[in-house]
Amino acid sequence: MKLIHTPTGNVGVWVKKYKPTGKPETLQIKMDNGQIYFAPFDEFAFIATEPTPNNSNKKFNSQTLKVIDKIKNNAKMNTLTASQKKSIANYRAFGIDVEILEDNQIKITQSRLVNGYVLNQKQLHERAKEIFPDAKIIPVVYSLQVDDVTIEWVEQQMKEFGIKRNDLIKQIAIDKSSLSEMFSGNRGLTKSMRATFFYYFLTYKLNRDLREQMK
Repeated sequence: MKLIHTPTGNVGVWVKKYKPTGKPETLQIKMDNGQIYFAPFDEFAFIATEPTPNNSNKKFNSQTLKVIDKIKNNAKMNTLTASQKKSIANYRAFGIDVEILEDNQIKITQSRLVNGYVLNQKQLHERAKEIFPDAKIIPVVYSLQVDDVTIEWVEQQMKEFGIKRNDLIKQIAIDKSSLSEMFSGNRGLTKSMRATFFYYFLTYKLNRDLREQMK
């Protein structure tokens, strides 16, 4: 699998990708003269005549295939207009990733929350259409990962925002005995309860940030 470093024209075989401390993702290639060359990952592209592996090629592991897919996407990014690149970069800063797929398809994903703003499928679709009006849009909404929402996390949030147990009882409509069992460890947190706590404290965070902005 040969790659070309587009700014310099250096060509070589893919060796590895790594993330140096304080620097962008880096890709390392071995050139024909045996020298190792490395540069920022986003600056590489496949050589057009070099066949690229697909998911059925078992000699490449899943991590390598992810790297290959990302390089392919970077190559496609080079065909975009300056306006499209700017829009994609702006959305990325707000936790929305835009990926160029095959067959004129665009995948737009809200991968993280910024300022607590959650978009639905229609809103993601509309934003992608503004950039790629003729493409088929595949919207992927934000998926909450609640594994980190534990009782210890809840207690930490309560301390940060000055919230008492009585506040929780009144504001999330949970009875006192159920809450006590959760804090004592006699009752585990269900996914729905973890999500409730997450969005409850997110509301407090947003309200605090808004008040600070209005000062």
